[in-house]
Amino acid sequence: MDLHKAWAFLSGLVGSIGDALPPSPPRGWPDRARPEDLVAQPRRVVKVNASQNFAFRTNFVRSYRYTPATFLPLFLYESFHPLYKGANFYFLVIAILQTVSEISNTNGFPTMLGPILIILIVDGVMAVLEDVEKHEADRIANGSLTSVLQSDGTWGEPIPWMDVQVGDIIRVKNREISPADLLILAVAEPDPAHVSGLCYIETKSLDGETNLKMRQACKATLRGSLAEIRQLEATVELEHPNANMHSMDAVLNIAGGPSKFEKGDKPVAYDSVMLRGVTLRNTEWLAGLVLNTGSDTKIIMSSTERTFKQSRMEKMVNKQLIWIVALLIFVCTIAALGNVIANLREVEDHWYLYPDEVFFANSTRPIFPTLGEGEGVGTDELRDQGVNFVIMFFYYFLLFANFIPISLYVSMAIMKSGQAYFMQQDLQMYHAETDSPCQVKNMKLNEQLGQVSHIFSDKTGTLTCNVMDFRKCIIGGVQYGRGTTAIGEASASVTGKVIPDEDLEANEVGEDVGIPHVAFWDPKIWRALRGDSKGGAKHAERIENFFRVLSLCHTVTPEKDDAGGITYSASSPDDEALVYGAKYFGFYFCQRTDGAALIKVGDRLGERFAAEYIRKGGLGRKYRNSPGNVLPKEDLTHDESYELLEILEFNSTRKRMSVIVKHKESGKIWLFSKGADSVMKERLKCFETRDAQDMQEYYTTDRQLQELAEEGLRTLLVGGKSMTEAEYKAWDAKFLSASANLDQIKLRKEGHPNEIDRLMDEIEHGLELFGATAIEDRLQDEVPETIAILMKAGIKIWVLTGDKEETAINIGRACRLIKKEMELIVINEKRIEETDGSFADILTEQADDIQARLDKWHQQHDRLMRSPRHAGAFASQSKEPDEEDGEGFSHMSQARVRSRFSRNTSGELVDEEGISLRSTPEDRPSTGSRMRAASRRALQSIAATRPTFALVVDGMSLSRGLQSEEDKDKLLRLSLLCDSVVACRVSPKQKQQIVKMVQDGDSDVQSLAIGDGANDVAMIKGAHVGVGISGQEGMQAVNNSDYAIAQFKFLRRLLMVQGRYNYRRMAKAVLYIFYKNLLFTMTNFWMAFWNLMSGQKYLIEASVQLYNVFFTGVPVLLFGIWDRDVKDTSAISIPALYTPCIHNEHFNTFLFWRWIFEAILQSLIISYLPLGLLHSGDADADGNITTLWEYGAAIITLVVWTANVKIFMHQNSWTWWQFALWWLTLSTWWITGFAFEELSRQANNITQWTGDDQNFVGVFTQLMENRNFWLIFILVSVFVWGRDFIWKSYARMFRPSVYMVVQELDNNLGDPEETDEHYDNIHQKLSRKHRAARWQREKQKSMALLEGRRSRGATPTSSGRNSPSAGDHLRSVSLDSRGRFFTEDGIPFVRSRSFGSDAFSRSESAGSPPRAFSCRQLQRINSMRSVDSSGFAASYDEESVVAERSRIMRFRKSAQRAVDKTIVTPMKRLSEVVTGRSSDSLGSDQRGSAPKEFGSPFGAEERKSSRE
Repeated sequence: MDLHKAWAFLSGLVGSIGDALPPSPPRGWPDRARPEDLVAQPRRVVKVNASQNFAFRTNFVRSYRYTPATFLPLFLYESFHPLYKGANFYFLVIAILQTVSEISNTNGFPTMLGPILIILIVDGVMAVLEDVEKHEADRIANGSLTSVLQSDGTWGEPIPWMDVQVGDIIRVKNREISPADLLILAVAEPDPAHVSGLCYIETKSLDGETNLKMRQACKATLRGSLAEIRQLEATVELEHPNANMHSMDAVLNIAGGPSKFEKGDKPVAYDSVMLRGVTLRNTEWLAGLVLNTGSDTKIIMSSTERTFKQSRMEKMVNKQLIWIVALLIFVCTIAALGNVIANLREVEDHWYLYPDEVFFANSTRPIFPTLGEGEGVGTDELRDQGVNFVIMFFYYFLLFANFIPISLYVSMAIMKSGQAYFMQQDLQMYHAETDSPCQVKNMKLNEQLGQVSHIFSDKTGTLTCNVMDFRKCIIGGVQYGRGTTAIGEASASVTGKVIPDEDLEANEVGEDVGIPHVAFWDPKIWRALRGDSKGGAKHAERIENFFRVLSLCHTVTPEKDDAGGITYSASSPDDEALVYGAKYFGFYFCQRTDGAALIKVGDRLGERFAAEYIRKGGLGRKYRNSPGNVLPKEDLTHDESYELLEILEFNSTRKRMSVIVKHKESGKIWLFSKGADSVMKERLKCFETRDAQDMQEYYTTDRQLQELAEEGLRTLLVGGKSMTEAEYKAWDAKFLSASANLDQIKLRKEGHPNEIDRLMDEIEHGLELFGATAIEDRLQDEVPETIAILMKAGIKIWVLTGDKEETAINIGRACRLIKKEMELIVINEKRIEETDGSFADILTEQADDIQARLDKWHQQHDRLMRSPRHAGAFASQSKEPDEEDGEGFSHMSQARVRSRFSRNTSGELVDEEGISLRSTPEDRPSTGSRMRAASRRALQSIAATRPTFALVVDGMSLSRGLQSEEDKDKLLRLSLLCDSVVACRVSPKQKQQIVKMVQDGDSDVQSLAIGDGANDVAMIKGAHVGVGISGQEGMQAVNNSDYAIAQFKFLRRLLMVQGRYNYRRMAKAVLYIFYKNLLFTMTNFWMAFWNLMSGQKYLIEASVQLYNVFFTGVPVLLFGIWDRDVKDTSAISIPALYTPCIHNEHFNTFLFWRWIFEAILQSLIISYLPLGLLHSGDADADGNITTLWEYGAAIITLVVWTANVKIFMHQNSWTWWQFALWWLTLSTWWITGFAFEELSRQANNITQWTGDDQNFVGVFTQLMENRNFWLIFILVSVFVWGRDFIWKSYARMFRPSVYMVVQELDNNLGDPEETDEHYDNIHQKLSRKHRAARWQREKQKSMALLEGRRSRGATPTSSGRNSPSAGDHLRSVSLDSRGRFFTEDGIPFVRSRSFGSDAFSRSESAGSPPRAFSCRQLQRINSMRSVDSSGFAASYDEESVVAERSRIMRFRKSAQRAVDKTIVTPMKRLSEVVTGRSSDSLGSDQRGSAPKEFGSPFGAEERKSSRE
């Protein structure tokens, strides 16, 4: 970096050096500015064409982190920071301790520096490569050129951006990027006679949007020439620099200059500001005043660091590291104590180790005194051994340093880098239309993708395409537009509504209208436009005004294309669709110039299309009053020009947009407005005048809006009113004054009541209702299938949308989030108002009801799992008869008989197991197999009856629920019990609050937020994993996400394939890394018991330092990047394979320590087998026997072999080159052994540095020639891997786990025709297992929530009702742990044999219910009990019980008749057919009389089972 750049950078940080000007903004801004500085300088003041009063930061920017001078110290500081790189810091301490000769086991050489250097080099190279790109980008940005306006009104020589200063007036040319935040003073006008000050910008670099946006020069200066602007005397007061890119509070104060500039304070609109990074388009040049430079610009201030996130696995690894360190300290303590004890007790037996002549320098006593017989240990001896304990503790600490794997974080980073590369190369997540692959922006969370339990999804642009089509409209209470949407079709399938053929055909016709973003078909509107409808000319005028509003009330920018036509560019896809819709109906928006808008009226493209289609005999011929062949004439087209007086912008608070326009020919002033029905309703004129006809029209429109919302259409109300000139001017004067008031601007920015909003609200009242629009935002491809599979995998999905309740519900149905069998629970303001009791009572009652019903289902499921003999009973209870209808039992029985028997391909009558009814007993399967099949069918049947719930909650209810901790807990409990949640009418802030509520309330939740717009950024940043969709709303969501995809359907593969693979890979890899380090290090500990705990090394240092890098390093990296347990197609076909990952079953505390103890046990075997067998070997020809170093070589050989075999046995997929690398890695130890043996034959720096000088001479060769060693090699392999090999073989052959079965199917070892059935069975099995486990966890969480609420002092609130809630009725009969039923008062019930399996009986007594009632009947009887003042049932009402008993007896008789009619008689006839007693053939339709008794093979048992 040259001196000029260095000076610019330093002066930018601390202000101009050498002058006395105070800095602006104040030092420490924005977080650490002193209050007195802010009081002295409340605003930023920029002078125009004059010297500044403050020292502003320069325009030099830097995004890079390092410079050549700062790289080394800064990188080393970051690499060894204890909080961020704890492992590196740990090994740095180890290297330092190795230099202390008293405790060093490496002769004072820091051998640990070698591996540390390798790690630092890898990290440093990655950091440099990343930083070099930033250096280049900064060099280009700071060196780009621009021109500054000179005093004579001409542009000066180009200067680099870094030299631009605050207060300069600079030029930006077409397609150039703005170098700073500018106030636009003037622009190049296409027609100097008509000055408009309009220009167009592209904000792609800010938010990713490619649509052009309109900007206008400051109204106070736009008519001045460049020379006049250079003479302007003015100041700009504005807010201090901040990151808010959507506002700029500023006021231009003109004090002097040319007379054409009106003096005084002029408010600066945000549309007059051009931010740094924005590109000028369709304008030759503009002149702008520099307001903010360098790090003060909004784009730099908003470029904050990405939110720090850690995966669940990484957090758990950090926790386990603490326990590993504790284990290390424990082992070192044991070894040091052992050494002290050996020194005190083993002296006489090993006297040669302790020579008496060794003394301390200042003592006459020996270091290790010989203890005579009967002598005790003196104080000095104890003190000496205390010193020895400390020395030996740190010696062992160094010796066992590899307890902590030095390669852990580097290996994880390399594996995640490889995973990220292949994720980005996955063609099945590549969107060809937009050339968008999957982007990995935070590879640290790769494994977290495999553990997602909750998905929080935006709707618009995420589930839908965010490409709007104009479909329907309502004008004057009349709905126009035929056809239906995909959402409407899904809703109709649920409700049973039949869609007319005309609507289905209209869908196809609407696609061919030939105008973008229009899919409208309804020829009757053209007749209405001609005045031939019921409303006549008045209704036709209403239609014209409706489309006139659509063509004027927007912020769309028209652009001329190469063919001379006009295309529209809009920041809002809704506006774009509405403008195209207006064009379709003959209101063609052409241009916007000089604060005016031009539209062409009369060329009705849609009418021409309809006429042509009808002429060809299409759908339109069914409309008898269609416009026929009448086509509009071109000379009827005329121009309408409007002056844009004011634009009242749309925002998320106002939810509406208005424009005030003046017709240039007639001079009439109109206010046109459009917005959400919730805010437009109160501004309509009909609610002020209460005119009956207008009110009727509104209610008709409102009812039709609800119908359109059910189709998933986005609706807006459209209205307007005319104004007098005086009325407008009076309002405009107050509005301009308020807009220039800095206090009011500040209040509005902070969201407080202010005069600006009040005046806008004032003018927007008394509107005439013109109609409503209905726009379709279609679902993306495969969204329903994706959501269905994700829900099968056990992931709960929440959709958070701003749509209305009806729209949200139907979108949920269309994308299969809300299924037909789900019970819909709606929590909204209407329900809260209509229900007695508080909001908390509603949540509690609903949650209790759901929990009771789920408890009952799980109890039945558990009982079936424990007792297969109940299979038949449960299979027959898949549907419970309706007690109110005696025929319910009859219908059920008929269906059961029909479902039990069918014909196979040969025409034979077979039962539900596929067994022919004519088969002999020998041909039939065994009773056990039939019972297992029946149990399997029963499990599937009861699984289908599990109650499921979908919660729909609106924004107002969420606001209530998020206010207090008690309500939040209850809302969380209810939502977690539901299978899916749809939140409607929610704001961006509420989205983030919802994610935070669920994450904070349940530690097991692993959330993923997915969205496509700026309003989803807070939610994406707040979730554990953020996924952005590169859609139509720019790139802000993508830029702030951890992963980016182009379509929602890719989320299925991202999670269930890539995420699951990454989680399983990283889980096994991390466990293996700890395993191999403990396996290696613990051998030193076991060997210490054989050398009096002296800490004698028996391994050469080269083996210690190269163990992780070369001997075991490569296979685990390949495993972590490439291993696949099942094919990707299988991972998607069996969604339940993902469920164990959600519950962290592949990496948890139990598994971690199981691997640790396995390593400890195997290290014990490896250490002691060579000791027991190698010493018995004969001496060689030279008389050499087995040495200490040969023991060490044998042990390291066995360790390397064992560690590599471990990863071999866990690897699921192999390629030839992986296999070759595995063998190469294994052979590196043999290569190292022979090489080091040669190096040890003569003195050299390597052996001296490692402390192994001449220790290894001839050792490895002698070991390889020792036959006993190879016997040990085989025995260790058998003892270590025998159990694993036998168990894996047995399991794969006789008790295969799920992944083994799937692997066989993947390798075509099963029957291909049965593959789908296998997948379904496996999915069902896993689903049952994990459903039960999840329910137990949810029960525990529910209890934890209740305990938490009690601990905060929360007490249950009374609902104020006079009867128990539905949940109380369901809990009136409950099951204990043994499956016995009890009433709420503790009286046991027993099964009644006279009335089904759900019936119970109890002793008859006063006030008790009659015998043999089902659960549902008990609920009815419980509801008849009187309630005392405390809210508990006191006694039964006797008359009601008697009446209920009589009704039940009548039902029994009806049910018995139904059984005889629908089961007994058909079964008799079936028996007759099978046994040949009837002459009727199997296919005959003749019906003979039934025999009086059953024949074989059906008899009394069949009759009994039928009645049951």
